[in-house]
Amino acid sequence: DGSRDDTRNTISRYAAKDVRVKAYRNDGNKGVVYTRNKLLALTDAPYVAVADADDVCRPERFEKQLEFLEQHHKVGVVGSAVDFRGSIDGHPPSRSFYRDDAQIRFFLMFGPCIWNTTTMYRREHLVAAGGYRDDFTSGASDYELWSRLAAMTEFASMHEHFVLVNLHPTSLTATRTKVDSNIFRVSATMLSRYLGIDVDANLARDLHFLMVRGGLTKVPCLAALELAELLVMTAEARESGETIEIFKSKLAEPVWTQARYHAYSERQLSMKLALFAASLDRPSAPLNMIKLLARLASPSP
Repeated sequence: DGSRDDTRNTISRYAAKDVRVKAYRNDGNKGVVYTRNKLLALTDAPYVAVADADDVCRPERFEKQLEFLEQHHKVGVVGSAVDFRGSIDGHPPSRSFYRDDAQIRFFLMFGPCIWNTTTMYRREHLVAAGGYRDDFTSGASDYELWSRLAAMTEFASMHEHFVLVNLHPTSLTATRTKVDSNIFRVSATMLSRYLGIDVDANLARDLHFLMVRGGLTKVPCLAALELAELLVMTAEARESGETIEIFKSKLAEPVWTQARYHAYSERQLSMKLALFAASLDRPSAPLNMIKLLARLASPSP
């Protein structure tokens, strides 16, 4: 894709030694969406794997994922766990991931929950889905693709750590704000489909901030709280007990944080948040409630 380093020569040397390796070159930098769609059109291989720039695949990655797909015919997308080298602002991103289809499908509604650089696909599904969308060139093209593939096939993630992800200040992970708006667009579409109501990108964003302890003002916080309550109620009717418990545990502490955040300025909202958090995590409720009541009873700072 117009690389200015030694990529072209390196690939050409391998192609000269092994007929399975084929080298192609864009006329200048065209971007990841254009390039992946071009490569998808150039190959007739039954499986397609993604390997992002700067990341390192373990030697056994493709062999093991190929075996997995050949043994699990309903799965069309398989990822894996990852290791990190480096950090962003001193902290690596979350290592949490979900292995089975039901959990991946559920948590995909809230954002990317598998690592793109670990994915291997059945090519037939990528072709049927129409490949990557041109209007997601600014980021989250993989996440948008997964939202469409979720209606066509099953997902899985292997527990082995098959990829080493290199983190640095200019990596896409580090420049998340550039792709956030696309993520919220896709999340809103999936939430709408799951709940049978209209969820817009702004509400999906507010739900995200509720779940990551971001400070929300009263109106968006109330809207995000109502959406979270509806999601829990809907999940309890549809999802496995394990998925529900994971979801509740992910929600509880951020909602307590929001309750404490609003304790001085919006006390009624603070209590609504606290009661919801207490219903999510009953064992921690007494101590958290005592701390909140102490704050509510004290004068504003």
